[in-house]
Amino acid sequence: MDSHWFTAVYDNIVRVAAWRRWFRAVMVSTVVLCAQSGDWAQVQALAPGAQVEVKQFSVGGVVRGTIESVSDETLVIQRKTVGVTLDRADVQRVRLRSAEKSKSGRITGAAILGGLSVPAAAISDGASPWGRVAIVPAYAGIGYLIGWAFDGPKRITIYKAEKP
Repeated sequence: MDSHWFTAVYDNIVRVAAWRRWFRAVMVSTVVLCAQSGDWAQVQALAPGAQVEVKQFSVGGVVRGTIESVSDETLVIQRKTVGVTLDRADVQRVRLRSAEKSKSGRITGAAILGGLSVPAAAISDGASPWGRVAIVPAYAGIGYLIGWAFDGPKRITIYKAEKP
């Protein structure tokens, strides 16, 4: 009886370990594939009119605008009324600008102000117990709004080249 129970538990542990190894291998390979952003074909796959930010090696500045055209050796960005032609060798990084805003500033602001208000609520003398409880979400809400004001558009790195 005991050996049967031990065998069943051991077999299940081995199965779980095998699934964990398989899951870890899939996740690591996915991260590695996503991290390889040195493929110019990803830039060529962007549709004309996509909002991008391009960092250059030579100037070190960032060119913001919409994609007009992409070839094997050049990238043409439309900035307001002027088209800027960039050589592929001079492109250090291409980031796609998303229409939606990032949420990292909101979460950070809420966490910082909400966390800082906990000790203040704990040591406040004159406040009622309900007033102490209300301080934390109120300050977290203020932090959320401050973070919302400073959040910019999401940026996804499409292409990144090593320094020549």
